[in-house]
Parts: sequence; structure tokens; C-alpha cells
Amino acid sequence: MTAIDTEKPQERFSPDLYLLFRLLGTAHTVTELLNNALRQVGLSAETLRLLTQLVNAPEPLEPQELDATAVGGGAEVGSLLDGLERDGLVRRTPPRGNGRSARVMVTARGRARQHAAAAHVDAIALQLATALSGVDATAVERALAALR
Repeated sequence: MTAIDTEKPQERFSPDLYLLFRLLGTAHTVTELLNNALRQVGLSAETLRLLTQLVNAPEPLEPQELDATAVGGGAEVGSLLDGLERDGLVRRTPPRGNGRSARVMVTARGRARQHAAAAHVDAIALQLATALSGVDATAVERALAALR
């Protein structure tokens, strides 16, 4: 596949198509910035979502209480939890005798990793906010909402 230079308009592309390419290129760049920042702390977007849910929970959660929609389904939640447990970021409590399943709690190490990842994400958000400081945020939000 040939790369398309989206920095200069191509005569064969309409202005709308050119704008679409720019939007896609920007989305890809932001995604890569986030992924690279999370890799620096050994997490993915999905594992950060799970850790954040556990950090914000007032008590340990059952695996099925975790937001499976954020990571693509229950089977994937189990797999992600296995990896987080291997890394010492979460711990499963033994099942209770009342038929309830094991619960998942974030460890001190997991809490620290989640905070580090959140700080990296916040830094990227600040970088984006700075880059967009002169842009009408309401108009951008309306345009993005129209694309959903």
C-alpha cells in the first residue's frame, strides 16, 4: 500500500477526502502517543481501564463486575486479569463459601502503576489541549459527535 502525504492537498482528492485523511492521520498519531506512553509503564489501554476501575472501586470487585465492554468481552477480561496478576498488579481473593466468586483487588504496585500511567495520559491530554488552545472546542465537539 502506498502512503499518502496528508500534509499537502493532492489534486486528485476532494477537499472533503483530504480532510478525512488528515483526521485519520491525526487519530492515528494520538493513538500512537497514548500507546507509547502506556508501554513506558508496561500497560495497554485495556489494562489501564481495568486497573482504573479497580483503583476507583470502594471494595474488591468480582471479575464479571468489571466493565467488559471497555475491553471487548468477559473472556478477554479474564485473560487481562491473569496478566495483571502475574505482574503483581492485582490479586484475587479466595472464593467465599456463599457461592460468590473470587474478587479482584488492586495491589499497591498496581495502584502505583495506574497512577503513573494516568500521569502519562494526562501529559498527553495537556499537550493536545495546548495544541488546540486556539480552536473552538464546542465546534470540534459538535463535529466529532456528528461522526459517531
